[in-house]
This record gives sequence, C-alpha cells and structure tokens, in this order.
Amino acid sequence: MIEIIGICGFSGSGKTYYSEKLKHKYENSIILSTDRYYKSLPPNSLDYNFDHPAAIDFELLIKHIRRLKNGDTVEIPNYNFNIHSREEFTTQVSNPSTIILEGIFILCIEELRELIDFIIYIDTSEETSLSRRIQRDIKYRGREKLDILRYYFKFVKPSQDKFIKPFIKYCDFKIDNNGFISSKSISANFTI
Repeated sequence: MIEIIGICGFSGSGKTYYSEKLKHKYENSIILSTDRYYKSLPPNSLDYNFDHPAAIDFELLIKHIRRLKNGDTVEIPNYNFNIHSREEFTTQVSNPSTIILEGIFILCIEELRELIDFIIYIDTSEETSLSRRIQRDIKYRGREKLDILRYYFKFVKPSQDKFIKPFIKYCDFKIDNNGFISSKSISANFTI
C-alpha cells in the first residue's frame, strides 16, 4: 500500500527542502510536486495568476495519484517556468512505496486532501516566505525584484489568505520554519 505524505505551506516556506529530506528517509519514495501540474500559460495572458488553484491541473494530479495507488505507471508532466508551459517530454513513475506530495494548495482541494495519509504544514511567516521567494525568482527564474513584489501583493498574498490560511486546520503537524532551515523532529516516529 502506498503512503502519501503531504507537505504544504506558503510559497518560499521550505516545502521543497523538507520534501527532499523526507525522500531520503523512505526507500522507493518519489516527490510529486504540484508545480509539475501547472497549466500552460494561455495565449495573450499578460497578467496571469499562477498563485491560484485554477492554475494547477488538479484533475490530472488526482488521476495520477489514484493510478499510482492502483499500481499503474503514470507519465508526470514537466513544467518550464521560463516559458510558462509544459515541456513536450514527461517523467515516467511507477510503483513508489511513498509519495511525498508537495504544493501550496494541497489543503484546499478536498478530493486531494482525502487521498493524503499525513499532512505537514511548513509554518513560515509571510515576510520570511516573501524574502525566500524573491531570492529564488531572481536566481532561478530571471525575474526582477519590483516585478516579484508587484505580483506578490496582487496575486500571492490574496491567494495565501483565501486558499492556504483557512485550510491549515487540516494539517496533522506543523513545522516552524521562520529561521535558518535545519533538521527538525516532526513526530515521535521519524525525523527530517
């Protein structure tokens, strides 16, 4: 039986870091990021909101998770943030014993939430998350600081308030990640 561990939190909270740490604790585990399931940018979309659940193909993600739980092989999409589109190639995944599902909106989609066995919320202040997001977007996505800030206050902050904060109550465990990221104990049974 496949175990599904959810890792959620604000953009820049440390979800990817903790997902990678967990992956090394579980043999034959995969990280399934909702970032792979972004829909391709619609034509002529100058100000598209990537920080809204509608930007992610949750229908395909849920279908893939169910197929993996049934022992099927799936073709996971690969999203390119530089061209805002899915790549032509996919990544084949089959027979994981553990799926580490990480993403900002995994708590607000009830059908997805019901598939997850254990949900960890990475609790990070908005200021810390924004600072990390700025650093990431400049370094890895070629964006300018003023554009990142404009986008954050127009889209990211309202989405966090509407689609993340009200659903934190569904997590099973919280990790305080407001300082330097380090190993932390998250339950009596395992550590990251």
